[in-house]
Amino acid sequence: MFNRMRPVLSPIASLAAAGLLLGGLMSLHFTSPPAHAQAPPQAADASGLTPKDTQELITDLDDMDVLHVLLPVKLTPEQMEKLAATITDAKTDYDKRVAALTNLPLAKLADEIRSTHEKALRGTMMSADFDERVKAVQKAFVAKRLALDNENIGRLGAQCKTIVTAEQFGVCVKLEKDAYKQMQKYNEKSSDTQYFNAYITDVFISNPRIVTLLKEMKAAQSPK
Repeated sequence: MFNRMRPVLSPIASLAAAGLLLGGLMSLHFTSPPAHAQAPPQAADASGLTPKDTQELITDLDDMDVLHVLLPVKLTPEQMEKLAATITDAKTDYDKRVAALTNLPLAKLADEIRSTHEKALRGTMMSADFDERVKAVQKAFVAKRLALDNENIGRLGAQCKTIVTAEQFGVCVKLEKDAYKQMQKYNEKSSDTQYFNAYITDVFISNPRIVTLLKEMKAAQSPK
């Protein structure tokens, strides 16, 4: 999103993700850029920019928002490559597990959903019993998804911690703590591991371009 006024990090999302807010609910998950069909050539407007040019410039600005909190960590090209691979593997596993959480309960209700939908189109109101069972399925899904999200953050955080040095770990923690202090959300009782996981959530999990960005950084910083 093109929003230069936002904080360096997005601490509200990661507070819940890292368990820093008591009772906070977290629905963060790996996100992927949408697939776009090939579009016809686009004409420039009075500025001389095409819509594609504009989007590329906005993407560059969004990348620089992330680089504000990524460059201070001083990752090596080798670390960038390892992190990109680790994030990719974690996302693949996560997507499969989310699909299973979604598909299994739907499969059990598939026939009833189809028949109830058909009846509703013809003017028959859905029964209260059906609505309650659907709500129960949704509630169970949310609880399982939350557990999966928290498990995923903890696992990815632990994997990333083995890739960075102790000094780099400290930089990530400090950046995240500073962001929470800026937002007046700092919790001194939270551990460095929780803040590191919050950093991983903000910078890696919540950023759909992170793998591409790490690869671009590696290519730009590797010896020619």
